[in-house]
Amino acid sequence: GTNKNTAETRATRFIAPAEKSGFDTAKEELLGKRVMKAGSNPSFQEFEILYRDFCRQSAKAPRLRTINKNLQRLKFIMSKLGASTIADIDNRKLYKKWFAENSSPSHQQKRTFASAVSCASGCFKVSALAHYSSKGIEIQNPFKGMEISKPKVKQYVPMSEELRNIIWNDCQTELPASETMIVLMALGIGMRISEINASIPAWFSKQSENVTVHIREEPFFLPKAGEDGVVPIPLELYSLLLTLRHDSDSKWFVPNGNEEFHEGRLRKRFESV
Repeated sequence: GTNKNTAETRATRFIAPAEKSGFDTAKEELLGKRVMKAGSNPSFQEFEILYRDFCRQSAKAPRLRTINKNLQRLKFIMSKLGASTIADIDNRKLYKKWFAENSSPSHQQKRTFASAVSCASGCFKVSALAHYSSKGIEIQNPFKGMEISKPKVKQYVPMSEELRNIIWNDCQTELPASETMIVLMALGIGMRISEINASIPAWFSKQSENVTVHIREEPFFLPKAGEDGVVPIPLELYSLLLTLRHDSDSKWFVPNGNEEFHEGRLRKRFESV
């Protein structure tokens, strides 16, 4: 299986340089300081070490969840193509291989394909390619020319009081308090799921005419792109959220039975919503 192959690969990467150049050299090889002896055609396992090393050294590294997702998509695409090394990836064959069983893919299937390519291509951004080159490994972006055009992001406009009241009235009859909070924070503030999950009372600062939500880095949370965000919201919306929160002593803004932080802390709540 995969674990056995990985173990054999690591053993080979350690034993060969140990016999040839000594124990210290073998340790460097195993730790990924020297990914390949020669050439610029890494296997997926070798490339993963390169990519993770690049992310560790980046000033604004992607979130671990994003890193893992990019690697998973790349591995999946290589599996679809039957590619054993990075240089084996052929974007001319990828589309045909992906839709081999469906000559007329739906719009949703095409979007799924585009998303997978976009994620996998994240491993080959310009700064990453420069990092690989600094390690003596020249790699071209195999997905070059397959870039997906992204729609312009419209400026977020908070919902009107009328719409907020309609949602508030519907939620009162359909959802428990914590789930209503999720709806209002997603639609009324524009917060991401990860931000709602990690939000704490200290993020909410009451001003004279409104309330400021300061989405910021915490020991347990890294904002999107590593940058803080500040969003003003109406006092009325904040009052509704406090009403729903009631007198909870939870350290999280949205209470939940499990106080231990993890990405899935509110997963069942999100799924219900």
